[in-house]
Amino acid sequence: MPKEKKHSFRKRLLLSYIGASCLALCCLSVFFFAHTASQVQKTQFQELENGAHAIANALDSYMSSIDTLLSTIHADSIVQSYLRNQDTSIAQSDVHTVIIMQDMFSRRTNSIQVFASNRPDLSTYKSASQIDRSVFSDVDVKTEEWYKLTERAGGRTCWYYTEHGGLDNKPYYYVSRLIYNTQKLTQTLGVIRVCVSMPVLQNLLDLSFYSDGYSVLVVDGKAMLSTLEGFQEDEKLTELIANQGNSNTLQNSKYFAASVDAAYKGWSVLVLLPRKVFLEKEINYLLPIFIMSLVMLVVTLIYSSRFSAYLARPVRSLYDKMIQFGRVNDISIDENTDEEIAYLYKAFNAMIRKINVLLEQEKENEVRMLQSQINPHFVYNTLESLRGMASVRGANDISDMIGIFGTYFRECLNDGRFYCTIDHEIQHASSYLQIQSLRYQDLFTWEINIDERVHHYYVPHAILQPLIENSIIHGFDGMTEGGLIRIEGYEQGPDIVLTVSDNGCGADPEEMNTLLRDGNEQDFSCIHNIWMRLKRFSSTAEMHYEMGGDGRLTVLMRFEKKASLPEGRKTSL
Repeated sequence: MPKEKKHSFRKRLLLSYIGASCLALCCLSVFFFAHTASQVQKTQFQELENGAHAIANALDSYMSSIDTLLSTIHADSIVQSYLRNQDTSIAQSDVHTVIIMQDMFSRRTNSIQVFASNRPDLSTYKSASQIDRSVFSDVDVKTEEWYKLTERAGGRTCWYYTEHGGLDNKPYYYVSRLIYNTQKLTQTLGVIRVCVSMPVLQNLLDLSFYSDGYSVLVVDGKAMLSTLEGFQEDEKLTELIANQGNSNTLQNSKYFAASVDAAYKGWSVLVLLPRKVFLEKEINYLLPIFIMSLVMLVVTLIYSSRFSAYLARPVRSLYDKMIQFGRVNDISIDENTDEEIAYLYKAFNAMIRKINVLLEQEKENEVRMLQSQINPHFVYNTLESLRGMASVRGANDISDMIGIFGTYFRECLNDGRFYCTIDHEIQHASSYLQIQSLRYQDLFTWEINIDERVHHYYVPHAILQPLIENSIIHGFDGMTEGGLIRIEGYEQGPDIVLTVSDNGCGADPEEMNTLLRDGNEQDFSCIHNIWMRLKRFSSTAEMHYEMGGDGRLTVLMRFEKKASLPEGRKTSL
């Protein structure tokens, strides 16, 4: 497993500060980017919409001028008298002059024709040379679609498109209106028609004020004219027109657009801006913000490096002193600072002083430990000599007593370890029982029933002996014989259960459990000590007193199975 790489305090501080600064800077930049992009988009759409309004206004103005031209010719007295066929002094040339003069002053049309209903003496449009500015009989045009559209429009101006019209057989827009008798408004005198060539309307779509875009004249949901080449084959343009709906701003994968309705029903103006151009404009606005963000990032990195160095300086000083302490014990750090690190400096100096005191104590303890290593061997040898002398002199009971005590003493020391196997704990308890049975002859007997399958598991050292001692001293108080101590052990799932019971005078289990938990009574401090060591040994440990049906007082201990212990736990709690 690879060793985890550790970073210095300054590096972690620097990385943390840079991370927080970059996060804040990123959030701020994203906000400004989003806000600016939104504003740019609104500005671009507003420019498109303004262009569409300008073209629509120009178109409305042109259509209004045509309407005025029609009204002027319609109301002219010469035209009215000639169409009513009441004044023979007015010739056809007089009407031509009126028409031509009106067209000359307006200069807005390709041709003007008047079709008279009450003058069958006039030539028909088809049989004549199709003079653009003239008066004809309406006989041959009454069945044509444009004438019917004009009649259905009543007295309103009617605009319509003809793909092959006029003398040059080119596409034209025509404007027509019925001519009523001004003396008798219910009588129709004929129809006046104005021909408008496509280039005239094309000029109205001028976008000189907005050179990056294109304009389109939409009539009844179809693109009729545009400054965009090949507009009639542009599927994306058709898609935009089809999806106009009620919204003035439109967009798809190719265009951004704004649509404005003209005054004439079914006519609208669409101004387009290619998405590529739109994005270039947006980038031009966002580029300064991006550059500013980079500059701020560089400034943040430089400032972060200097600021982290400033903050880490006191910690670095403390770190250097700690490194020196590994080589030199007598060391201290200057506490004269107003910074919060002064508390650490004071704690460091106090720790150094305490460590020096402990080092001196440790030297004394090492001497004592060396001395204590001699004492146990001296005691073992002395006891063994006494047992040999007693045996030689025939004092077998004294010899046995000394031998059992030597074994018990060796088990008590347990080589300085806090934990032992259950097998070792049974031997220790047996030695203690043998010593006490020699002391209190005939007072009690004992039974040890421990399942051999649990002998190799670990327990805290010397947990049975205090319980046995408690049974002898308190349980058999006032008895002279007949006492029985029973020790049992067995597996129960993932746990091991050990019990110690006696048939003594008994006690209240609830009171005993209270004393067990509190440990306030001096006589029960050893029992409380067992409970505390069990809890440290096993997180699921249990210990309590209970009264059996046969009147026996039993203390039960339950703890988890442990076949081995970490090295550190063999020598310390």
